Amino acid sequence: MRIRGLESTLRFGFAVNDTSGSGDDGATPLCHVRLNGAAADAAPVLSPTPFLLTHATYEKGNYEVAVPATAANGFASGSEYTVFASITVDSQTPSAKIGEFRVVDTGDAPLTETGIAAAVEIDLSATHGAGSWLTGSCSYLGDGANVVTVTMLDDSGDPVPGILVVARNNSETTLVATGQTDADGVVELQLDDGVYKVRYGPGYAAGGAMARALGGGYGFTGNPYTLTVSGTTATSFACTVYSTVVGGLNFAELKGMVQAAIPRVYPEQSRFLLAGTLVSEWVNMAYQELDRKLRWSRAYVDLTTVVDDEDYDFSVTVREVEMVEYQDASEDTVFELQPMDRREWLIKRGESTDSDTPTHYFRNGQVIYLYPVPDTAGDTVRLWSVMEPSDMVGDEEKPPFMAHLHGFIVDLAMANVMSHVGDFGMATQTRLYVDAQIEAERLEPAVKRSGPDHIIHTGSVL
Repeated sequence: MRIRGLESTLRFGFAVNDTSGSGDDGATPLCHVRLNGAAADAAPVLSPTPFLLTHATYEKGNYEVAVPATAANGFASGSEYTVFASITVDSQTPSAKIGEFRVVDTGDAPLTETGIAAAVEIDLSATHGAGSWLTGSCSYLGDGANVVTVTMLDDSGDPVPGILVVARNNSETTLVATGQTDADGVVELQLDDGVYKVRYGPGYAAGGAMARALGGGYGFTGNPYTLTVSGTTATSFACTVYSTVVGGLNFAELKGMVQAAIPRVYPEQSRFLLAGTLVSEWVNMAYQELDRKLRWSRAYVDLTTVVDDEDYDFSVTVREVEMVEYQDASEDTVFELQPMDRREWLIKRGESTDSDTPTHYFRNGQVIYLYPVPDTAGDTVRLWSVMEPSDMVGDEEKPPFMAHLHGFIVDLAMANVMSHVGDFGMATQTRLYVDAQIEAERLEPAVKRSGPDHIIHTGSVL
């Protein structure tokens, strides 16, 4: 819940889809702000009008609404409010809660750490009596005798800001300090003389589904770094900038970028979302999904005919059969079998069950049926197929497709995170974005693969 001061203006955004899931501007956008706890038939405190974002960067149906939380508009300090929005699209009028906020009387200050503390002081003082809740500090930078200045630089010598730094004793059994690098990549710790282990990452400067433009991701291959403290100490460590253009991202880097994105998008739930093997599973699910979108993993499967045996199981998981060849060993010929659906295959079998050289096939799940039934053993049926790739396991494994596409795995992994927490609208928007980018790749022409007679030339005839 947002905390804002009386006389401030809050802004909320929402997006609209049509019934097919695509963005749509809709019509008659409405917004109503309700006082929480008011009677069910109480009128809204305010009904501001949302406005459509018209810059070319925004997709269709992106709206913003301003809520002036002023006394003149009926807002009061100490009250909480819920913001609802509705719009007409495809002859329907869906509505949704788009936010909630609490009003205090300290101006815009609650947006800052100090202002939030001031708001807490007001509430606690009202409940427990007057007093100061602002004094004192909660520092994790250590309480040792020496000032230790630690700098993190990337492989180009540039500072790495906003990265979590955790210092433990040499055996890593005791936490002694933690902080975050500033704009110069520096964090100052207070440590006694001794040897420590320091680990970095993730942080707000690392990349992710919504943050790669803020500086990309970083790989802290030195983790844990060894830090030796003797009196006032200054040292620096190095990390590597992930590149989605040259070389691509490996499994560890993909997981790291998702781990960095989660606290940015869902800070309050990150401790649960980052637990266990969830991130690995989300990344592998995203890798599989992108592979399906690209139809990338291709191979052939060879099956050997048996006399009077019409059905043949695949030995591996085949996602899609693109073409089936029949290699007649006795005639030393290769020709394409024509596909049939179940109805056509049943009609053919009803007409004749005689064995002969197959000319057609019908796929049913992981089984392929040949027609006519083979009359020769030892011939080869070759299935040119799109396959189901194996999960990535080792940290150094990389997706096999082009490096510039690897970042979409992070996007789709974050879509999996969004679905996990019930944020289905954002998950859908993220997938639509990836789909649009993949469509722009157009890795191959879209033609029907059921024979040369079905490929139609559409060029001009001179």
